[in-house]
Amino acid sequence: MIPLFIVSFIVFALYIIGILATFGIPHSISDSFYLMEEKRNNLGYLFTLWCFFIAFSLIPVIFHLTEGEWFQFLGLFTCGGLGFVGAAPFFRGYEKTIHFTGAIVCAVTGFSWMVLSGYWRFPVVALLAALYPAYKDKKWTFWGESALFLSMYATLSVMLL
Repeated sequence: MIPLFIVSFIVFALYIIGILATFGIPHSISDSFYLMEEKRNNLGYLFTLWCFFIAFSLIPVIFHLTEGEWFQFLGLFTCGGLGFVGAAPFFRGYEKTIHFTGAIVCAVTGFSWMVLSGYWRFPVVALLAALYPAYKDKKWTFWGESALFLSMYATLSVMLL
């Protein structure tokens, strides 16, 4: 499980760093789809691949860490929500409802999973830490998403140790 988790985090971090280095801070991580479609010769599919890879690589880790717990299903909903986000990247158009529903399901069930796992401090601290940069540059969604992703990786890393 640990190698899968490490590879998942590396892929997560490289994508975010690449987006930040290329475009600066987007309004949301999902906005990177449009940035890459419009400014990088139709490379938006990398966003979909990233979402799928993160989702599919974290499902076994989450299931392993909460084996036998009644809330284990929240890991499936968290990763499934992220999968729907990647499957419906055109959130400015006809896929808006699917994309935003997937994002909300991912965020709410991921947060709930961390709280029920006993690691509520990670998402709370991460979200509080994200308030200042979000307020400063008015990119609330990006900072909120980043805080939740990083708190999920922090929770999983502590649980794996």
